[in-house]
Amino acid sequence: MSDSEKLIPPHGGYRDLKSYQMAEIFLIHQADYLLDQQLRALEKAFLDEGGFTERLYRVRTEARGASRRSEAGDRKSGSESAWKPNEPKS
Repeated sequence: MSDSEKLIPPHGGYRDLKSYQMAEIFLIHQADYLLDQQLRALEKAFLDEGGFTERLYRVRTEARGASRRSEAGDRKSGSESAWKPNEPKS
């Protein structure tokens, strides 16, 4: 059997096979589809939740509000702060 009659060509010749070429096209289409789906999901998340800066601002504002609420609760209940300075040694 000659090289041109073999089912699988010698090393490096597989790129000439029609099945290899079709597999490449299939994988390109799959990658395109998955990237499109990811882009749509990111776009939806951006519209629903905002961008990085907006989410960072929201989290920091909520954290500051929570700490202020806990401080206000401590003042109302009359409890002392957990932090106490070291007393000087005599």
